[in-house]
Amino acid sequence: MTEAASEQGALFASFRQPPSSAKPWAWWHWMNGNVVATEAESDLDWLAQAGIGGVFQFEGGLGAPKQVDVLQSYMSPGWKEVLRRSVSRAHRNGMKFGITTSPGWSATGGPWVRPADAMKKLVWSEIEAEPGSRLIRLRKPPGQYGPYQDVVGTGTKSGESFYADVAVIAFPAVDQLRRPIGVAGLHRTSIEKLSDGHFGAGVLLKGSAAGLAHLTFDLGAAQDVRAVRLGLPSPHGFGAPPAPGAALEASDDGKAWRLVTTLPASTAPVRTNSFPVERARYFRLALSPDTKPGFSDQLTYAPGVKPMPFPKPDGTYNVTELTLWGNPLVRSAEEKAGFATAIDYNALEDSANVVGIDPSTVIDLTGKMHPDGTLDWSPPDRRRWTIFRFGMSLTGHQNGPAPVEATGLEVDKLSASRVEAYLKHYLGLYEEALQGAEKIDAILSDSIEAGMQNWTDDMPSQFARRRGYDLARWLPALTGRVVDNSDRTDGFLSDFRATISDLISEAHYGTIARVAKEHGLAYTAEALEDHRPQLGDDLAMRSHADVPAGAMWWFKGGSRPKPTYEADIKGASSVAHVLGKPVTAVEALTTFGQPWAIAPHDMRPAADLAFVLGGNRLMLHSSVHQAAGAAAFPGITMLPMLGHNFNRNEGWAAMAQGWTRYLTRTQFLLRQGRADTPIAFFIGEEAPVTGLYGEGLPAAPAGLDYDFIDATLLNALSVVDGRLHNTSGNSYAMLYLGGSSRRMSLAMLEKLAALAEQGVTIAGPRPVQSSKSTDDAARFDTLADTIWSRKNVIGTESIASAAETIGLQPAWRLRGSGAFDVAVQHRVIGAANLYFLVNRAARPFVGEVTLSAQGTAQWWDAVTGSREDASAQEDGSQTRVEVALGSNESRFLMMFPQPDTLPKYTTFETVAQAGSQWTVRLESRGLPDRTASLPGLQWLSDSPRYRDFSGTARYIGAITRPHLKSEDCSGARYWLNLGEIADVAQVRVGSHAAGTVWTPPYRIEVTDALHEGTNELEIDIATTWVNRLIAAGRDAPSTPAGQLYAGDTPARPSGLAGPVTLERRCPA
Repeated sequence: MTEAASEQGALFASFRQPPSSAKPWAWWHWMNGNVVATEAESDLDWLAQAGIGGVFQFEGGLGAPKQVDVLQSYMSPGWKEVLRRSVSRAHRNGMKFGITTSPGWSATGGPWVRPADAMKKLVWSEIEAEPGSRLIRLRKPPGQYGPYQDVVGTGTKSGESFYADVAVIAFPAVDQLRRPIGVAGLHRTSIEKLSDGHFGAGVLLKGSAAGLAHLTFDLGAAQDVRAVRLGLPSPHGFGAPPAPGAALEASDDGKAWRLVTTLPASTAPVRTNSFPVERARYFRLALSPDTKPGFSDQLTYAPGVKPMPFPKPDGTYNVTELTLWGNPLVRSAEEKAGFATAIDYNALEDSANVVGIDPSTVIDLTGKMHPDGTLDWSPPDRRRWTIFRFGMSLTGHQNGPAPVEATGLEVDKLSASRVEAYLKHYLGLYEEALQGAEKIDAILSDSIEAGMQNWTDDMPSQFARRRGYDLARWLPALTGRVVDNSDRTDGFLSDFRATISDLISEAHYGTIARVAKEHGLAYTAEALEDHRPQLGDDLAMRSHADVPAGAMWWFKGGSRPKPTYEADIKGASSVAHVLGKPVTAVEALTTFGQPWAIAPHDMRPAADLAFVLGGNRLMLHSSVHQAAGAAAFPGITMLPMLGHNFNRNEGWAAMAQGWTRYLTRTQFLLRQGRADTPIAFFIGEEAPVTGLYGEGLPAAPAGLDYDFIDATLLNALSVVDGRLHNTSGNSYAMLYLGGSSRRMSLAMLEKLAALAEQGVTIAGPRPVQSSKSTDDAARFDTLADTIWSRKNVIGTESIASAAETIGLQPAWRLRGSGAFDVAVQHRVIGAANLYFLVNRAARPFVGEVTLSAQGTAQWWDAVTGSREDASAQEDGSQTRVEVALGSNESRFLMMFPQPDTLPKYTTFETVAQAGSQWTVRLESRGLPDRTASLPGLQWLSDSPRYRDFSGTARYIGAITRPHLKSEDCSGARYWLNLGEIADVAQVRVGSHAAGTVWTPPYRIEVTDALHEGTNELEIDIATTWVNRLIAAGRDAPSTPAGQLYAGDTPARPSGLAGPVTLERRCPA
């Protein structure tokens, strides 16, 4: 046997029986103190038997009802005992045991976090001082917990506050506030509320039947207006209705109105916009409900599920501030200053470069303020002066969702010392609880949902160190004032956001990684997941982790997931590829609205998509701790609608190993060798992957894959012979400039110049300007012109045209109807090549793949652990292979340089069919067993007597293997085809356990179990709990089980419909 053949054989042996390290993990939620040691051990025993390699324990708190005799509060003696026994049991079962970075799933917080150590925001008060003013007292800025100024955050307790001074800044006044002489329908006291600088309380407007409402300002005479600021707090978060639409209109006579500007919503409670000068006497705010589908409108439910009652817009609006300005303000100031986020900040830049505060006139009065707010200072001239008192207060965000006793403030994410102190205290709690007998193995950062933060104690010094200038003169820009001009202001605000992003990556994720390593913990980290919920570079954030991670929520086969999940996993795997990290984890198959309705065959399409995007460790979401054992039917959940309920109480739990074995084999192969990604795709310096590509990944020619690259990852690459090399052993044929790279810093442009000098091929449009206000614009333009004049730099907006220009050939080409729906990941394993093909369509694919590699081709099937010859045909320097994939099917195509002869077989041929006589025994948890009387194989759900059945149905029948002459088919192999089943089957032929069948085609090999003549069959079919829950909705609607499905919902197919046939394949 040659060395290559030996390596091939060893690889296949490991594929059939992968190591434990290749197993999927599960997220194990403990809900609201419902924990019992013996039941936790039973959970872990089942998880181990089901093929799970590790768990992350979550301390969950979503208001789960009491389902045990005694609730065990977080870190109580009883809770610690459950933890100790759980860690011990996991290790005894050969499993890893991890925890999250805080109670709940986001992010780093707890009741031990002091206000001084919590997440902070910048706040301010302002006053105008007249010439000659002698006694100036500055009002203390708001100290309320919340997202902006005095807006109180959701869940904040009355009276909670924190405040510390930051700076006092003064400059000659430029504000030109346009005050109305009247506002239609409002009393003078209410009018004053609209311009009092308070954003927490205001005027409540009731809309018309259509939800329309107006506030009309009469300025007394025509005046110039250039900006508007609107306070309009709206609920945000899970289940909240869309924020209302808002627009400013103008009129000369109060009757005919014209649109001035819209005020787009974000998560900020305040909206600011500037516009070309509009002269009018009357201005009005027009409010309306957002008619676009909201979050709750986009949720999907299993047939018959009772939708959750999410709130709808009620036509009322709380207007806390409405001011018109003669001078321009910063457009979308709240988003630009880091109080909220925008998907594309470049799109928010002002088109007119208006002039604002002269930065040379800004003076720092911080040292002249007394503790009571009085100033030892008077205006130095006859101008009016604006004075800002800046401070910091708390965002008030708490970790969660966690039990009350485990909930507290989120730690300051921009302070490395505070994150370190937090995490050491947190890990100390677990170390003390385990008493040295056991040890936690891993720690997880779930996707961060801590909300916005834009300040920390040392922000001025951090900013100066990173950006090279003092931010003091630019502080007014954070309140929405234009400093110098619009371009310079936007440049400063870009620098400010970049500083926040850097600190989130380094001070938060970097510190967690360092402390985790000190404690011997493997660190898995997700990042932003869903578009851009807060600032941060999702590649840099995950670069610190041992295991970068993304998320893939469940979707129905044949459809598509929310595109942001594809971007999230692609980003995570890119980090792993560049930095040589072998594992990319995936928060996998999170569901909503599918209670107890998901079987393994339903989950395969989403799992396969996560795999083909680069994931290779699924973390199944979720396996909630079944603290009540089998007593709670159907079982304990996070929420009735949340999670796909991978636990020992699921109807098909006893047969789960067939599903997890498939995952394990797939994950094993997808960790071998390296990903073949010939393109490094630079995303720019401004936005994260999920922000840029949350609505769809950038297109690339079939057969040419890419890794996302940011500044952090670009610095991790080396140049060898004009190619960029990553730590995994892959090299990139070109660096493509995409994302937000039309604007970049001069420092990044200089980096590109150096790479071009070393012969690296760079493709993409020439950057139009610098993204930094302090960069030398002339130097930037000259350098960009020089770079884009080089022969190895290609000016194009198309990856395809760039690849064609440099002659970059695809690794594979698919032909056939529906080829677009087949996704492929190519990996290089030494001299071998792996192609993982995934048919994403709900229809079969038949076609041909042309490969750039040569050698022997084999199909490897992760469902069965089998392999067979792929009948490859050489075509010059390429290889052609016929491809046939069932709907939502995936297979591995392996190419080896040395032939390894495998027997070839004919196609499947039916040689027998099972008879119509079957004995059917029905078993359903907590109910008496019974025997079903059926005329033949059919769905149990089609029978009025058995339509409510959920559980395990045992079918006993027989099939006859006909006598065949040896010359007809010597060496034949036999398969049992079950036809149609719902949902998972275990098959026995005589005394032989043939195995588990869980995905179409429902076929299993029985060659070694079969003998000539009659063979007894025993087929156990496990279903989901759906039909029994529908019955509960009809017969016991007030019970927890009866509140999920409407009682008149048509039953879901269940059982064995067949036909059951015997198939054979003969040696070819």
